[in-house]
Amino acid sequence: MNKKIIILTLISLLCTFNAISQNYFGGIGVKTGLNISDLTSEKSDSKLISFNAGIFAELNVSQYVSIQPEILFSRQGAQYEGINKTIEKHFDYVTFPLLIKLKVKNFSLEAGGQIGILTSAKVENLDVKKLTKPLDKGLLLGLGYRFSHIYIQARYYWGLDNISKDNISKIKVSQTELKNRVFQISIGYYIF
Repeated sequence: MNKKIIILTLISLLCTFNAISQNYFGGIGVKTGLNISDLTSEKSDSKLISFNAGIFAELNVSQYVSIQPEILFSRQGAQYEGINKTIEKHFDYVTFPLLIKLKVKNFSLEAGGQIGILTSAKVENLDVKKLTKPLDKGLLLGLGYRFSHIYIQARYYWGLDNISKDNISKIKVSQTELKNRVFQISIGYYIF
């Protein structure tokens, strides 16, 4: 008798979960895109052109609101003119954006936050990871457009944290705080 009740309860829960997921599950997909980034303290920096790539999910809260968590690899940084050459500073992160999307038809206004875990930090061939803070946190604001399984997104990342440790200025990476600023243009594909 107990086994029948447990099995019946499990079947009921699975059916309920399936019905709920069909209403709230917006999809899972992959995305990649272009990063145009710089750092706040470097007045003479030019933008670093790089990339981002990863996965995302969409969970519908209502017809007009959804939540979109993502896991991305993102290269950020800047360039500046050295003596007779351009010097590149790049910081590689695994980022965890979390966006709230306000949807009207196929368009969405997106806002949220992001935490990034530093995986690599280089100025030219010099490893500066030990001189860079391991976490970066910031805010996101952007627009999206979805048609069928394709998703196009443009957003801006406003880093709130100084990513340099106090002694990073000794290697002349910066004399003041470094904060990430990244404009991203991405295209995604909903797999489910």
